Amino acid sequence: MSAFKRFIKSLYPALVMIVAGGCLESYQPPSSNQDVGFLVVDGFLNTSKNSATVKLSRTIGLSIGKSLPEELNAIVSIESDGGDTFTLTEGEHGNYVSDHVIAVEGNKYRLHITAKDGKEYFSKYISLKSSPSFDNVIWKAKPEGVTIYVNAHDDTNQTHYYKWIYEETWEYTSTYLSFWKMENGVPTYRKPEDYVYTCWKTAREDQILITSTLRLNSDVVSDFPIAMIPAGSQKLSHRYSILAEQRALDEEAYNYWQLLEKTTENLGGLFDPLPSQVTGNIYNESDLTEPVLGYFSGGNVDEKRIFIAFSELPNDLKFYIAPQLNCVMDVLAAGTISSTIGSKVLIDGSGQPMITQYTVSSSECVDCRVMGGVTIKPDFWP
Repeated sequence: MSAFKRFIKSLYPALVMIVAGGCLESYQPPSSNQDVGFLVVDGFLNTSKNSATVKLSRTIGLSIGKSLPEELNAIVSIESDGGDTFTLTEGEHGNYVSDHVIAVEGNKYRLHITAKDGKEYFSKYISLKSSPSFDNVIWKAKPEGVTIYVNAHDDTNQTHYYKWIYEETWEYTSTYLSFWKMENGVPTYRKPEDYVYTCWKTAREDQILITSTLRLNSDVVSDFPIAMIPAGSQKLSHRYSILAEQRALDEEAYNYWQLLEKTTENLGGLFDPLPSQVTGNIYNESDLTEPVLGYFSGGNVDEKRIFIAFSELPNDLKFYIAPQLNCVMDVLAAGTISSTIGSKVLIDGSGQPMITQYTVSSSECVDCRVMGGVTIKPDFWP
């Protein structure tokens, strides 16, 4: 669950202790519509790639569902105090993007949003922060799995506040390798480019990963953990890659993410902090009392990618806990295949001198795409 989704849940009272007759009872708060429909913004101007990404959504009530409704048909732009304006293009799922934002050194920038209801929102003008270079991204194996760490430092002692996000990609396979497919009701031999045995799946993590070196003797980040892959995970079954992106924050942005982290990650116990109002640097110019959730920031970033091959794992981690699938292989006569195969997928054919029968199984056991991946190898893959 994303940080913003957990935050929406924390808009409501978490727990009230009632002392009556020496007993403690938990209080279940009633559903409320008071905190529904507020704009949620997550925006970043990446000067390393001359790009900008903004995700817009809306808050919902606890009883409605888990997914935040996307804010569609908005007009999103980035404005500089020097008079430049860059309009973002609406993509899928409430994402607005541009690859043509040319930032000028010394200028300040703000986000401008016109929502579909006509309301206008702005961020405060921000200065762009440059991230120092990564020292490295490393992994360490333990019996419970693999942990990914980052290391960085700033010789000028000017950064102090760091944030990371990462994207994972991993290779996996289906249970059976299919050499045949049905095409227009006829069994057809697959070309290598049509194989559905090997897939690559990519996921972007939105966990809040921040740290500060302000109280340290030097501006050094040493072995900060950003990801943990459990033993037996599909991610480690063949080859795994992680692309880590490091951002430098100013103090205001760090305080925002730290408060959001505390609010969303630490709820659940009697002595955990109660929810706080985390609003960020976005506001409605016509109604400053309207809560707007989220933050807009920007600057130069640094990226590093590493790979972990199954062969590199220690012996006690060289195993894979496969999904619990009922991968039964059936045999169907060639003459009736078009009418009997149903939703199953061809695997192979046998018989001499002509094919007399085919083996088949369920799509989740034959087609790796069913588990969310794609059969196109990423450009960066070895």
